Amino acid sequence: EKVSYLEEVFSHDRTVPWSLRSEVDQILEDYRRNPKVTITADVEDIDIDVYPRFDIAIRELVDNAITHHVGDEQVAISVHTERTDGQVTLVVEDNGPGLPADEIEVLRAEAETDLEHGSGTGLWLIHWIVTRSGGDLSVDVLDTGTRVRVRLPTAAPDGDGPRPTDG
Repeated sequence: EKVSYLEEVFSHDRTVPWSLRSEVDQILEDYRRNPKVTITADVEDIDIDVYPRFDIAIRELVDNAITHHVGDEQVAISVHTERTDGQVTLVVEDNGPGLPADEIEVLRAEAETDLEHGSGTGLWLIHWIVTRSGGDLSVDVLDTGTRVRVRLPTAAPDGDGPRPTDG
């Protein structure tokens, strides 16, 4: 399934308008049905221009938080936005064990080697979708879990249309 998503990522060369709060709420609704997961969201009602399947990146972030959680403690995921001039940051935090340092380093280097590589395609998929949306991705491991920040430009003013992607 992820390989087909990878093919799809590179088949689009333009961004599309997206209502951040509406789309995120719709995606999170599926996860709220899981009794082992608590999700809180405080996402601004803001328009952004993103890769047409940006939902995949958000689903991957939430799936990673659930899949890699250890212990009997309830999975707690918080999704919120932070806004600055011309940009919005979607923040996804969890109470899991934290993303391993080698995974973070591979993302920061934007390259893999025989000795340094990620354990799957999920983080790369998120990275490529965010990058093709004109944004950037950062990861922090905290004492309480992992915080992922997806920084994106806000939507182009009306009439400007979708932006071409860089890739």
